[in-house]
Amino acid sequence: MVVENTAPEVAGVLLNEMDRARVVAIVAVTTVQMGSTVEFRTSSGQERKVMLVYPGEADIAQNKVSILTPVGAALIGLSAGQSFTWVDREGHQKTLTVLSVKPPATPCEDLHTASLEAVRLRHRGCTIKLPSL
Repeated sequence: MVVENTAPEVAGVLLNEMDRARVVAIVAVTTVQMGSTVEFRTSSGQERKVMLVYPGEADIAQNKVSILTPVGAALIGLSAGQSFTWVDREGHQKTLTVLSVKPPATPCEDLHTASLEAVRLRHRGCTIKLPSL
């Protein structure tokens, strides 16, 4: 998929972010990155909690927002207290302010959560097979 052809305004935002970006060994857990769960407030006062994901994982019903949306592109790289302002397709200025950032789950955390759920199910008499690593 060529992003510039399907969402040129979002591609422009992401390209600007890439120009500003610095390569670091470790990203601070307080910085929005792929997989982060972010609470933010819009300029209209609406508060939302979303997870930033790749396009194939996006699902608005589950509050999973693609990096290739205007909101997703705006969130990447921000920390709590920071804001991002852009002009939408209708020419209206929009601002979002990050309220909190929860870092993405690590594979170990996912496995731990799955293991705890398996123990709970086994306790109830269910059997479950965890995926092998």
